[in-house]
Amino acid sequence: MSHHLDSPAARQDVRLDITDFHVFRGERGTVFVLNVNNSIAGADAPRGFHHAGRYEFGIDTDADARQDLTYRFTFGAVGPDAGQPWTLHRLTGDQSRDEDATSEVATGNAGKEAAGSTGERIWVGRAGDPFWIDHDVLAAVGEAFGHGERVDLSGWDRSTAANLFAGQTVHSIVLEIPDEEVLQQTGGTHALGTWAVSILATDAGGWRQIQRAGHPMFHPLFSQHDPALGDRYNSTQPEQDQELYTCPCR
Repeated sequence: MSHHLDSPAARQDVRLDITDFHVFRGERGTVFVLNVNNSIAGADAPRGFHHAGRYEFGIDTDADARQDLTYRFTFGAVGPDAGQPWTLHRLTGDQSRDEDATSEVATGNAGKEAAGSTGERIWVGRAGDPFWIDHDVLAAVGEAFGHGERVDLSGWDRSTAANLFAGQTVHSIVLEIPDEEVLQQTGGTHALGTWAVSILATDAGGWRQIQRAGHPMFHPLFSQHDPALGDRYNSTQPEQDQELYTCPCR
């Protein structure tokens, strides 16, 4: 799922702007990928991951839209060699929803593969942006939806389509969780729900969720004329979606 520039809050600091969230079959288990900080923001944008932020993969194992397993990444400051230390915590059960819980399973540095104490494989670093989208199509969809009209692509030529993110890079977190670990958490079933979030520490001492990835690309495609809607989508939890966003009509 792509979430480039998904809300005003995310655009304030591209280190917290989740650009992509991928889940796929790996060599030993299930791979989760979270990308942030697209280079399209320019050379003056801060590099790496936010040292006062958190990046989490939430995994729901019993279909109640609440995480039962959380993998939480935190980061130190970017070094002069562009390296950046990170720490991974694995939280289960009620702790997976606890902002203050800790359970360290791995540490490492950007650009080097590492292993977790419960079988995880981790790589963090800079990579090419995998997303592809044509700006003219994106704009046309947003205009049509905002004005309640049909999408007009009469002036668009497929042969001249161009990728808005061609040649750009992202900062990526790649986590592979072994099959036995996932199956233990799901009780042997092969179904799970998952999402990713970026969270920032607040001046009051708590935490503010900046972005949630894993839902469709609602805001960039369909709500370009309603910036506040993007912030609302990204600040809520999956368990709230049905109450907040489904149509009450029958």
